[in-house]
Amino acid sequence: MQRPQPPHGTRLSIGFSMTKAVETVAKEFAKVRFMLIDSVVKANNVDSVVFKEQEGSYLVGLAAAMASKSQTVGFIGGKTTVVDYRERNTCPV
Repeated sequence: MQRPQPPHGTRLSIGFSMTKAVETVAKEFAKVRFMLIDSVVKANNVDSVVFKEQEGSYLVGLAAAMASKSQTVGFIGGKTTVVDYRERNTCPV
């Protein structure tokens, strides 16, 4: 499976915490293309990529399961968000 690549010359930012930074630099550098994963910035030079809440978790879980040699997968959360809380407390284990 080949990893998708952003178009040549596109600056890539990942995570909703980067939203304000992308908004700022997109205005300052109007001729540069930006791609923001997991949030939306409404600007002509920004491509926003968002997923349904469960899609990202599913793909990470799938990748972890495929890589696991012990058939055990763990989860360590780095920042508590509504999505993290909802997923950890509603998904059957």
